[in-house]
Amino acid sequence: MAIAEGSQVIVYDTDGVAQWSAASLPKAVTDIASAQGGRLLAVSLAGQIRCFMPMRREPIAVHEFGDAADGLSLSVDSRWTVCSTHQRKTLLWETHRPATRPVECADSSGRHAPVFSESGRKLAVPAERHLSLWSIGPRRPARWAVLPGCASALAWQPGAGDMLATAGSDHTVRLWRAGPGSRWGSCTSLAAGRLTSPATSLAWIGRRMLAVAERGGRITLLDVSGDTPPRPGG
Repeated sequence: MAIAEGSQVIVYDTDGVAQWSAASLPKAVTDIASAQGGRLLAVSLAGQIRCFMPMRREPIAVHEFGDAADGLSLSVDSRWTVCSTHQRKTLLWETHRPATRPVECADSSGRHAPVFSESGRKLAVPAERHLSLWSIGPRRPARWAVLPGCASALAWQPGAGDMLATAGSDHTVRLWRAGPGSRWGSCTSLAAGRLTSPATSLAWIGRRMLAVAERGGRITLLDVSGDTPPRPGG
């Protein structure tokens, strides 16, 4: 894990032993993301994203964008770095090519960070009134679809990433599927009215269960296998 304190970032192993640290930063850290088992670390601060690798205290890449990052994430292969900014933009860079112009994905909500699928080939970007989905491949990323509604929480199903779970202020969890021959426009709505408050986060337990954290501390478990009706718990 990586822990930031002020302008210092230190990477620890699972026993809590410090492994390496980044060079002291000129400003306080606002967010951290890692990929490749901690072998690449992205750190955001006002106006910059700096990328580090083990045993190299100086950054291997510096992305300048003249704003403050609100959320930061790396694709699983570390090729792409994405963040939302305080000016409600979502910017996507090739991690190791800081001189390239970033892709402006969409206006962000300013509250929820973009999320890569486990395969790293899809990206979900929350905005004020919609959710945009991007295809991440060998070429420049391209927007694939736009889903209605503002998601306060979202999570990709483990594995191939053909299903996206979202939850919003209407206390409803929805599944969006994109398998072979399917379209993002068709969604399955789960647990309408079962959540007592808006969700703050979603997490998959395997490929069949969803854990939903609600505002106020309640945890709801949903069986989304399709063989049984959604089952709340907590």
